[in-house]
Amino acid sequence: MTNLPSKPDTLSPADQLRARLKADLRAAMTARASIAVTTLRTLMGAVDNAEAVPMPETNSATPPVVGRAADVPRRLLTWQELRTILEREAEERRRNIEQYEQLGKKEFAAQIREELEVVQRCLAGIDELSAD
Repeated sequence: MTNLPSKPDTLSPADQLRARLKADLRAAMTARASIAVTTLRTLMGAVDNAEAVPMPETNSATPPVVGRAADVPRRLLTWQELRTILEREAEERRRNIEQYEQLGKKEFAAQIREELEVVQRCLAGIDELSAD
């Protein structure tokens, strides 16, 4: 993962990881590494989804209030929760590699292997960030 300047202590673990992922995404885009770009975007989406809180049940007949933000505060994720998200992404890719190899689709398995390498680098980055 890309080295970033020292992290401000005010950022949540998810914000620190997101900053790291964005820096890696910029580097991958510059290098035109399409698999890394796609994988990093997927990881950022997984973190965003994990931060989402359930929306309260509303009466669908009630129109939305104009001029008010519908945003709700996001969940704050711990380093362990972030690690679990990335480990889940890695495990999904391992299963996909196995399935593609069983089907004899080596080229797809190779692509998923590249994605797995990106996820593993991000897992190593979480260890670095959480140790600071």
